[in-house]
Amino acid sequence: MSDWIWQPNREWIERTNVRQFMRKLGFTDREKFLRYSRERLEEFWDHMVRETGIEWFAPYTKVLDTSRGVEWAQWFTGGKLNIAWNTLDRHAQSARAVKPAVLWEAEDGTTRTVTFAELFEDVNRLANGLRELGLKQGDRVALCMPMVPEVVTILYACFKLGLVVVPIFAGFGAGAIATRLQDSGARVLFTADVLKRRGKQIPLLEKVEEAAAKCPSMERIVVWPYGSTSLSLCKNQSAACETLPLDSEAPALLLYTSGTTGKPKGTVHTHAGCLAQMSKEIYLAFDHKEEDRFFWLSDIGWMMGRGPSSATTTSAERSFSMTAPPITRRRTACGR
Repeated sequence: MSDWIWQPNREWIERTNVRQFMRKLGFTDREKFLRYSRERLEEFWDHMVRETGIEWFAPYTKVLDTSRGVEWAQWFTGGKLNIAWNTLDRHAQSARAVKPAVLWEAEDGTTRTVTFAELFEDVNRLANGLRELGLKQGDRVALCMPMVPEVVTILYACFKLGLVVVPIFAGFGAGAIATRLQDSGARVLFTADVLKRRGKQIPLLEKVEEAAAKCPSMERIVVWPYGSTSLSLCKNQSAACETLPLDSEAPALLLYTSGTTGKPKGTVHTHAGCLAQMSKEIYLAFDHKEEDRFFWLSDIGWMMGRGPSSATTTSAERSFSMTAPPITRRRTACGR
């Protein structure tokens, strides 16, 4: 009996993304390739972002700058890009526009499919609605939602405008939500009236309002009625909205640690860091191909929930899969 459940044959191995990438760089030995990725960081990451097809509004002039110390490392300096452009806009304006961007299934079996073109329009309408609220680049927008397709719309609309998303687990109590709202200084909060889990309808808005009342920076709560297929801020808005070219180090997400070892700490995820790290993982480790759909099991409020953000998936009522390139991954001030 074999010790392995499955073992790839030589032909399968040669077709993998990682094998082909190794060969492009002149490697046939895995350990030597891994050592190269650790010891020659700038060279490796320069090749990596080119291999995964990340597009830049302005090219970076230096891959890694540690002149202020490794704890203040700056990646892809001089470069300008945007997560929304790379994972949505360019696909919505291509032959992929009519293909599914989000596949969702509720606990009760209800399903929804959103194409790239449909998602693109929804995102643009919401971005214009957010702009009307006076939000500007760098402002924080909190998200305490059930896992429904509108989560994707909110994320991309914020990325498009350079707003920083603060994901908060909807299962937290009012105190835990308040702590994250206060520390982040969020101006706007997206939530729902209820969420559904294991066949039960659970109140959400009441505890979110209690938490928001303790946050001086909070200006508005946007409530999504559970079961609706649109957000109120999208109403009467234009379906066209420019995606801002952002500095590589512009923050995209402010994700808080669990707080099990002390006060929750906010960790910053940048636009370039998100795209570079997650695209590397999905492309090399998961061997994601053009025709594949990627399923990610997690909640938007958890650390892994931004996996490939718009490909975020959760159990029970919440299931997403997405064919677009992945977008996001944790990044701290110390680099990847």
